[in-house]
Amino acid sequence: MQGGWREPLRPAREWALVLAAFAMPFSIAISQFAFAVALLLRLAEWAGGRAPAKLGRGLTLITLAFVGWALLDIAFSQVPGESLRHAKRFLLLPALWLYAEAGTRAVLRGRLLAALGAGAAGVAAYGIIAYLQGPRGLAGRAQLTQGYMTAGGLMMLAALLLFVFLLLPGGPRRRRWLWPAFALTLVALVFTQTRSAWLGFAAGALLALVLVRPRFAPFFLGLLLTAGFFAPAGFRERLLSSFDPRHTNNVQRVIMWRTGWDLLAEYPLTGVGDLDLQAIYRARHAGESVEVKGHLHSNPVMFAVLWGWPGLVLALGFLGALAVALAKRWWTLARLAERAPPGAAGWTLAALACWLGFMLGGLFEWNFGDAEIALLTWALCGLALAPLPTAGEGEVG
Repeated sequence: MQGGWREPLRPAREWALVLAAFAMPFSIAISQFAFAVALLLRLAEWAGGRAPAKLGRGLTLITLAFVGWALLDIAFSQVPGESLRHAKRFLLLPALWLYAEAGTRAVLRGRLLAALGAGAAGVAAYGIIAYLQGPRGLAGRAQLTQGYMTAGGLMMLAALLLFVFLLLPGGPRRRRWLWPAFALTLVALVFTQTRSAWLGFAAGALLALVLVRPRFAPFFLGLLLTAGFFAPAGFRERLLSSFDPRHTNNVQRVIMWRTGWDLLAEYPLTGVGDLDLQAIYRARHAGESVEVKGHLHSNPVMFAVLWGWPGLVLALGFLGALAVALAKRWWTLARLAERAPPGAAGWTLAALACWLGFMLGGLFEWNFGDAEIALLTWALCGLALAPLPTAGEGEVG
């Protein structure tokens, strides 16, 4: 058998990735276990001589530099043992490479889209039913199988993915299930009442429209304004609170961010370490009426506080390099037109939309540190960056 003992590992690894994708919208335990199995199988293949996919030297180097600094910084942490435990977040980054390899196979791309759509639609339906049976208002916001903020971020990513594939020519005709799946995830997203996820979806969807159906972009903006104006009072007030600097939640976030920059001024090179910040934050605001969390509700602020200025620069460099790689892939596929692998443009556009939603949401939430949202984001970006077949080689099917 060509490939020897390594050959049976590939189908097992691919099905593990499909299971992980299916579980990402509702179970971090299942998705991380399946992903870990896929990663171990891929490492075994690598040990047997099958090199991993290449995502570009620039992206690889900045990723290694960022992870390397975060690991080195453990030695300077205020609580090294806790920072070492939190370093497991970087074990999710190989999803970029594993799903990039999965994206080279058309059949597997289809399975992954179906798995993600089914998992997201199923948990969305569960959340909608629970919401309709529970109390109204913020006390009854849809949490799905996670907290409402994580649920909002996951539904944002899933809704953007499905929205993009509905936009593409022939998408709705080939996959009629996209419509109900998209409707369920969008309604669940609304019911989570997660403002950052609402804004992230709006920005990502608008970007997708501008890139493939620009004439519909003004209509989409009008639809958003109309929906906001005629929404039930509770939802309208929740949306408008996003832009009210006097709103309690917004005031608390500003206090958190100012505290974060004060901490950066005190620990500019190494930060305080990758820690839960409750104790530090509570000590700094003893006797004050403040909301105490383990994080500071902003990716850039957290990068700076945890890892200092070098960590902030490297983390933003990694996220920026990811965007550059996705944009380059989009323009490459646009030049290839019909010669591009089927579905590749859809995954790339979805990843661009999700990247923007993730980044916008991350200005107000610590979604980089949310394992559920991070794993799904890296998987989607990896699928978008799947190596393209060389001239005369054709796509792996």
